[in-house]
Amino acid sequence: MISDPTLCSLNRVNVDDAELLRTSLFAVGVLDTAWASCCSELSRAISRLKLIFVQDALTLLRVSFSAPRVQHLMRCSLSIDNPALADFEKLLRSTIIHLTNCDLSDKQWLQASLPIKMGGLGVRKVSSLALPASTLAASIASLQNTIFDSVRPSDDEMLGVYLSKWQSIPGAVLPSEPFPTKQSFWDSPGITQARQQVEESKSVATQKAQFLAASAPRSGSTSSGLGAPHTCRCGATIDAFGQHSLVCKRAPSRIARHQHLNDLVTRALVSAGVPATKEPVDKRPDEMTQIPWRSGKLLVWM
Repeated sequence: MISDPTLCSLNRVNVDDAELLRTSLFAVGVLDTAWASCCSELSRAISRLKLIFVQDALTLLRVSFSAPRVQHLMRCSLSIDNPALADFEKLLRSTIIHLTNCDLSDKQWLQASLPIKMGGLGVRKVSSLALPASTLAASIASLQNTIFDSVRPSDDEMLGVYLSKWQSIPGAVLPSEPFPTKQSFWDSPGITQARQQVEESKSVATQKAQFLAASAPRSGSTSSGLGAPHTCRCGATIDAFGQHSLVCKRAPSRIARHQHLNDLVTRALVSAGVPATKEPVDKRPDEMTQIPWRSGKLLVWM
């Protein structure tokens, strides 16, 4: 019988409910509660994101409220087969549909979940991140074996299962120890596989060209797929590719893009030490340098 008042004041916790640094130690019990809480927080955040500007909402969703919010949980808990991952992704997908104002097919959602540098929106699917986050533990396996060598066998059966799953991904090659300590290494094969699936789904040459352009280096594109055909305010019919907006005289963003390009050119010249000034509105040319550019002639752009 324990009589020490300090020990008696401690709360008894079931093994399945044991936590360490706010993460579950086992794949049952409190882990389900933790994922339910994450889904609830995401749902509350989504309801508020819908009240602000779309681009701001998309940025906040990508860098804060989606996968980055649960990275710690996936790295420290056995979340790979947890059904809450699907619920979390349903919330993400519905939010992307609302923000982009278009329905997403499975392939379009897969493309949207790719990193921006690969032609996606950067809103990663947690189901694709759970395995890389778990296999990251392989990088500290030798340290764990050293610490626990006297109390348990050195082989981690669960980690072996995860490494086997990871190696089943095409292109995944397990390096020699010590294993890489960056999650990007463990994430790369899955991303490459998803990108290949998206590219193979582009049956129309225009679609494939758009995807390759969006995933080209320094493209910075946030295109997630095709739009819906509709009638422009000028009366022209716009197809799913939306290219008419680039030439439409009544497009609301056409003049803004034109002025922005002029600003970029002007600032580039000024930063290079070449005096340049903008012409008054409704006069041609648009811009002109104040000193000769080459062969005694001024540089003019329209």
